[in-house]
Amino acid sequence: MTDRTVLDIYRQEFTRDGARPFVTWYGEAGARVELSVATLERWIAKTANFLQDGLAAQPGDVAVVALPGHWLTPAIWWACWHNGLLVEPLAAEAELPVDADILFVPAWRAGEAAALARDVIAVSTEPLGGRIRGELAGGVADFGADVPGYDDRFTAYQPVDPAALALRSEGRDLSAGQLAAAATGFEQGARILTALPWHTPPGLLAVVGALAAGGSIVVGTTDPGVAAAERVTGTVGITLPGIPRIDEDRA
Repeated sequence: MTDRTVLDIYRQEFTRDGARPFVTWYGEAGARVELSVATLERWIAKTANFLQDGLAAQPGDVAVVALPGHWLTPAIWWACWHNGLLVEPLAAEAELPVDADILFVPAWRAGEAAALARDVIAVSTEPLGGRIRGELAGGVADFGADVPGYDDRFTAYQPVDPAALALRSEGRDLSAGQLAAAATGFEQGARILTALPWHTPPGLLAVVGALAAGGSIVVGTTDPGVAAAERVTGTVGITLPGIPRIDEDRA
């Protein structure tokens, strides 16, 4: 067992080249959002502080992340891992569990989710995120209203145990160390267009693996012209003309 964790992957890349793009996200009607490693780091830190200080999250708590492939989604994963939480990714439309400690859901599911977990956080999936329009059910936090006010530097009260569970998905459990070890196989500096659902192990590992290789990802589009304009060097979950497809059956 290695002592390297999924958190070490992020720290390594943030230190090495925080200014480089990491996530390029395409939403509806051609909306495009690009985040550098450093910008994503700020969202991770703010969210991690919100979890630790706002919600009193504890290592081992179960955080269900039932969100689409939005650019905020990996920031939430890493914020949970910074706190030693066990992340259970689900499709945004999936049946919601009743045994989660923390539950992240799209705004449109806030009312349904309100009584299903100790803490429920509604997340706007608009291109730039932001506050949720309208009223939320009592006790549901608004990610866009509550998280930005937290500090953009994070220090955990307790170190993350590499052997502690970090991911539970589709019947498979991975520790923080195993998750880092599984996120391999990309060429250094690869720019990957991924069409895999992020709630599946291969989809999540594509995101983590691209970062581990010093690369970046493009999500939310399958347009060959966009892929060419974004200088994609490989695809995952889809075949596009003239671009090598990378097999992501590792998970």
